[in-house]
Amino acid sequence: MNYFDLHCDTVTKAFTEKISMSDGEMHINLKKAGYIENYEQCFAIWIDDKFKGRSAFSFCCSVLDFYDQHLKNLTEGSTQNFTPILTIEN
Repeated sequence: MNYFDLHCDTVTKAFTEKISMSDGEMHINLKKAGYIENYEQCFAIWIDDKFKGRSAFSFCCSVLDFYDQHLKNLTEGSTQNFTPILTIEN
């Protein structure tokens, strides 16, 4: 099975709620998607309107650091053909 998800704020939710992207209690995570042979997932950093200028950039960088750290855990040792795509929204 092939799967491509364009809309996903998983990385922002995992960051703000301090939960795992690989097996957290979200709709999408790698553990739940283990049966998918080819899996491409957009991970959107959602920047709330309350962040402007430097605070928006700082928030984005913090989520990006979280994403980089967790991406290694997501792909390491996986038999799945998993392609993450980072996006920024708002």
